[in-house]
Amino acid sequence: MSINIIYKENLYKIKAIKPNKKRSYMYSLIEIKEIKSKVLQSISEGKSLNEIQKTNGIPDSNIVYTWLNKDKEFKDNYTRARQEQAMFYAEKIESTISNLKQSTEKSRELTDIARLEIDSYKWIASKLLPKVYGSNQNQTNIQVNVSPVTGMQIIDED
Repeated sequence: MSINIIYKENLYKIKAIKPNKKRSYMYSLIEIKEIKSKVLQSISEGKSLNEIQKTNGIPDSNIVYTWLNKDKEFKDNYTRARQEQAMFYAEKIESTISNLKQSTEKSRELTDIARLEIDSYKWIASKLLPKVYGSNQNQTNIQVNVSPVTGMQIIDED
């Protein structure tokens, strides 16, 4: 896939060329800022980039990745949005537990579904923000070099 960004009369024409498709977008600088803001807001609300790009007016994820590579401020804000997304999933764990406690119907099936949801949210949060939600296993690697001893004789002192 190739992406061309052309500046013309205060508009950016963005062409995303895929092997079988050709999509072309025309945005002003103000529209690009609005799109970036929508992307960041949606990510912090727990949506994936795939999900976001299906929204009208949002370009392909490859264009968003191009913006990430070229715009340091957007990249920093994107990183913050991903951290907020991890906190969103951590809060979903709390809400799942709360919903299970408040449920009048208690069954093994509901408990298993809740456990699966919680494990999924924990996994996602640990991948998005491993320092906070990752497994905290202190691993210490010790390297010992052992070389064979040669040329020694055992002496019996009787």
